[in-house]
Amino acid sequence: GAVGCNVVDPAAGDLKPNDKHADITLSNGNLTATTASGSWVGVRATNSKSSGKWFFEAVSAGGKTMFAGIASDGAGLNSFPGNDSMGAGYGLAADVVFQWGGAGSYGGETTAVGDIIGVAVDLDALTLSLYKNNVAQLIDGVISSYRLPIFPMIAIANCSLQPPDSPPSRS
Repeated sequence: GAVGCNVVDPAAGDLKPNDKHADITLSNGNLTATTASGSWVGVRATNSKSSGKWFFEAVSAGGKTMFAGIASDGAGLNSFPGNDSMGAGYGLAADVVFQWGGAGSYGGETTAVGDIIGVAVDLDALTLSLYKNNVAQLIDGVISSYRLPIFPMIAIANCSLQPPDSPPSRS
């Protein structure tokens, strides 16, 4: 069975029932995603952007099997953001940043329940920054304009996504 482990910030929008891996089940007004899959499976949020600045968070609430990041509508849903050339993201499971299908860069930090992944996007400057507990894991990663618009994307394995109890602390 699935165990609760991730929280997605509603600023990212709700999760798209027609833009998720088949092994993900949505509930709670499309704010909660659950999977029992032992493989990475993804779901994109509804809010996409092509310009401006944007920030959202995902919180580990019961496990470490979570990636959060951004992806175009062409990114595969059978993996995590950054595993292919259409996304980028940070994964708590291995403390790793993946960008646009390139090799991962591993930070070596430990992860725990309650860890927060922050995703900051500046689409006017075409940059992406990723944070774990407000500590930078990637600053000013490059976003190519051909990937726009982009969506928040979360990937999970053996767990679920739920909405947070309160809005994020960052703006």
